[in-house]
Amino acid sequence: MYRYFILLFIVGFLASCNYREGLFEKKVDEHHVIKVTDYISRTDGLHPNAVFQYANRYRTVYLLVLDTTKSDIQGGLDAYAAFAVQSLASVDSSKAQIDTLKDVAVVNGMPARQYHIKLMLTGEETWFDLLVVEDKDRFYQILGWTISKRRSKYGKDIEAMVTSFTPK
Repeated sequence: MYRYFILLFIVGFLASCNYREGLFEKKVDEHHVIKVTDYISRTDGLHPNAVFQYANRYRTVYLLVLDTTKSDIQGGLDAYAAFAVQSLASVDSSKAQIDTLKDVAVVNGMPARQYHIKLMLTGEETWFDLLVVEDKDRFYQILGWTISKRRSKYGKDIEAMVTSFTPK
């Protein structure tokens, strides 16, 4: 009887770890949606001003969206993107590695700039995918990240989620 209980527990545990393939649309705000994997879920505490926060702490995969009204920023998209990159890089300014993805000018019909950034965060090298987009009235930062040693496993999912940000 004990063996059957253990076997049933193991089968139940393994079944609960299954995730559906693909990306699933979630509402960011009244004007935008983003697609997320099934293995991350809504959370809070990643950033106090985030309008959207999802995470899987076990897999160390995180996604958040920040927004700013255009009237709060002078200089347009490039100035806001530089501010966003500098804000993130300042966490580890001496060692941050920033790669600008030069072929990204528009994402889902919105002017955009995209960056891959590596820096030390809580003692581990962390890889970030930062997309900065401009919409009619606002700028958005869409930020996904994981620890660098898991980039090969989760990087494609993170990039797909980040670049799925779109107007409704």
